[in-house]
Amino acid sequence: MTDPDPHVRRAAAANPLLPLDLVGSLVDARESAGPESVEGAAANPALSAERLHALLDRSGVPSGRQ
Repeated sequence: MTDPDPHVRRAAAANPLLPLDLVGSLVDARESAGPESVEGAAANPALSAERLHALLDRSGVPSGRQ
């Protein structure tokens, strides 16, 4: 995930073949991974809804529930 092109990093993070533990690591390392990697990781179609919600909770994104 060190390619200089942000489009390549986003595409790599969104690849459904990327191991799910690495997807989680990208979200956790959002400060160093860069926004394009985090966006790609969150858009990864291999994530189950439960896993995506857990990653969003860990990243501090509000749930939208009131």
